[in-house]
Amino acid sequence: MKWGSVKTLFIIAFMILNFFLAQQLLEKIDETNIETLSQTTFEDGLAAEDITIGELPESGKKASYVSAERYLLTEEDKKSLEESLTNQNIAIINNQTIISEFIEPVSVGLDDDSTTVMETLAEFVIYDDVYELWKYDEEENVLLFFQKQNDRTVLFNKAGVLYVKLNENQEAVSYYQTLLNEVRVQGDEQTVVDPMNAVESVFNSNEVLRPEDHISDMKLAYHSLLALKGEEQVFTPTWVIEINDGERYAFVNAMEGQTIPTDEEVYMEEIETTLEQQLETHIRSDKEE
Repeated sequence: MKWGSVKTLFIIAFMILNFFLAQQLLEKIDETNIETLSQTTFEDGLAAEDITIGELPESGKKASYVSAERYLLTEEDKKSLEESLTNQNIAIINNQTIISEFIEPVSVGLDDDSTTVMETLAEFVIYDDVYELWKYDEEENVLLFFQKQNDRTVLFNKAGVLYVKLNENQEAVSYYQTLLNEVRVQGDEQTVVDPMNAVESVFNSNEVLRPEDHISDMKLAYHSLLALKGEEQVFTPTWVIEINDGERYAFVNAMEGQTIPTDEEVYMEEIETTLEQQLETHIRSDKEE
């Protein structure tokens, strides 16, 4: 082959290589610009609506999916309920749910902190140490406790809740209680969604954040993902984003990044309805007889 032809081939090859490298560089620049633009747009949006963010958890946290089944009450549990827990009429539904109505209303110390409230109820509730006070709903006059697993709250799950109804004097008059067994890890640990990206997901959803809001706290919890055969459920790690010191909350799937819609009002209404129905069926009707 003549040198001129070889030189021409080399020139063409270098031109193709340069074109390829230039294309790769442009794509990289575009990706960087898009990320920068997205971040700038998010930050500008927060500033425009005067939304502020407190201290967030560190990036790079790891977590895994977990599963658990409903806890079935044992004979020992039932004996404890019958003999040790006084001042209440109790019904056990399908070995899974405890329904109780106090004979005399119980002062729960709402003026004190949440630890004191739980300590007061401990005299009347089994496994009191596995629950954490989620909120006191002033409108409904209800104390809502969620079960904790691996030091993380299990959110809005009817199989792991303590729902305490109060009277006009803020005294406990009845409660609904369920439990989950200890969770089992499903799969390997994964790095969860960055906290700031979770906040951005909530901001972009236009559902929870309002002008002049302040994100006051953020922590990992568990939220139901799907139900398997039988009573087993799978839970996904979830970012709980507290707004204005507990005025509102937003929830983000910490593995996938999307917001999780949660209707707290419907959740509480369903438990309230079940509690009242079961009290009428299993406790109040027996009194009348």
